[in-house]
Amino acid sequence: MDVNTDQIKMTATSSTQLTSSKGSKSGSPNVPMFQQIQDAKTESENNAKYAAKAAKIVGSSRVILYLMPSMLALPLAMLINGAVRLDECPVEPYIPIYMVVAGSFSVLKLIIEYTLRMKRYCEKRGPLDEATTVEKVVDAINSLIGLFTFAFFIAGNVWVFRVYTPNFDDPTAANYCQHTIYWFAFASIVAVYGLAALGIFLCCCCCCCAAAYAAGKAAGNSQDKS
Repeated sequence: MDVNTDQIKMTATSSTQLTSSKGSKSGSPNVPMFQQIQDAKTESENNAKYAAKAAKIVGSSRVILYLMPSMLALPLAMLINGAVRLDECPVEPYIPIYMVVAGSFSVLKLIIEYTLRMKRYCEKRGPLDEATTVEKVVDAINSLIGLFTFAFFIAGNVWVFRVYTPNFDDPTAANYCQHTIYWFAFASIVAVYGLAALGIFLCCCCCCCAAAYAAGKAAGNSQDKS
């Protein structure tokens, strides 16, 4: 009788694990994020693919989805400040242009990204599910926008840092730049580096938590078998 009970328990445990694995293989939103990351590690051929999948899972989480609209604040502020003070930085006229272009394309990219993620969320599809043809096309366009924005960001670094620090007092001087536009451009670049570092840190934390989650689950399964 005890043998039959143990067999039933082991069968139920195996069925639960199989169901969980099937549900998480596609990155289902109903599966805990740590479980998705752990399954991505199992399914990935190498560390590079695992890192890409883990970043995609973390980036598609509900917290990030809810925070994305607030991420429009910085690029919108860049766009407005650059447009209002377009001719107020003679020491480097490209700084206001950088603010306008980088801000506008960042807003466009965020809107496209948010729309795609919200569509997947409403359709209850995970981040690793197969994308539709339309989504693939839009994703490709968004990637091109991202590459252009990144290239312009690098150019902005050059334009801003090579005139550090300009004349803020005499508008008639050749090395003059209005202090608001310059410091806003400077701060926005530093903020991007800070957000990138924070994103990498959070991704590493999620991977560590996923490993701890997997270890705890394995320990629990071994106790159930015994």
